This record gives sequence, C-alpha cells and structure tokens, in this order.
Amino acid sequence: SGLSVLVNFADMPGGGRLVRDSGGVDLLVPLLTMGDESLQYLGAAGIQNLLSAPDMTHDAEVHGKLVQGDVEVHLEALTASALPAIQRCARGALNNLRASPIYGRKKSAKSVKEHYREQAELDYREQSKNGVSNGAGSCDGSPRSVTTELALNTLFATV
Repeated sequence: SGLSVLVNFADMPGGGRLVRDSGGVDLLVPLLTMGDESLQYLGAAGIQNLLSAPDMTHDAEVHGKLVQGDVEVHLEALTASALPAIQRCARGALNNLRASPIYGRKKSAKSVKEHYREQAELDYREQSKNGVSNGAGSCDGSPRSVTTELALNTLFATV
C-alpha cells in the first residue's frame, strides 16, 4: 500500500525530509490511534524510521507535530499491544523520540504553555466571579500576568 511505501521511504537516506515536506508526519500520527492493528504498526514503524534519520533528530517541525499529536502517549499505549511487532516498533519509536534533544525542549514548551493557559483561565474565572476586570483582555494586567507573558515570549524565542 501507499502507507507501506511511506514507512519504508522514511528509513531511506534523505527520505525523512521528503516525508516531512510531503505531509507524511500528518499521515503517520493518526495511525497510532486507529483500531486496525496493521495501521497502528505502520504508524509506529513510520515514526521509528523517520526518527532514526540523523537529519530528523533535530528537526523542529517534525518534533513540534509529534508533541502536538501526543505521540509519546500513543506510542506508550502501543507498547502493551498484543502483537510483538507493534510493541517492538512502538518501543523503538519511543527510544528515538526520547533520545532527541529537541523533542524534550518542544515537550517542555508545550507543558509551560499549557500551565500558563490554565493559569490565565483561573485568573479570568476569579475575575468573573468577583466582577473585577480592568478591560485588559484575558489578562488582568497584574504583575503575575505580565510575568507570564514575558516568560512565554522568552521560552518561545529560545525554542
């Protein structure tokens, strides 16, 4: 099938960039959560192959998509699959993913962003409950909110 070709192509020299540029990452990620085991296998094998390419180890675009797709969680679930081939590919993909320095930075950035988003929602709910707002949008203009914005800007500038 075309997916098999994509998975194998990801393992060829220079194939990772072509898979990325052609939207292959967006095809592989959803396969991890499909009910069909052959699709799960192709997703895990494709990500394992993609991340085994040296030029993909530091590819911010690929790792950003993997973080946004919660790939680590899905691969972790596949390590408990009834099929040894899926377990093996999921473990290999997890090893490759976790070995990449840029993945850790992207994952941390997502966690920090989610933390500050939750804090902003809590601030907004507290303002709504108390009927207090200075018209500054979702942030109340307090030092903590300004600090939050500065921290996010600094974080995303470095990632």
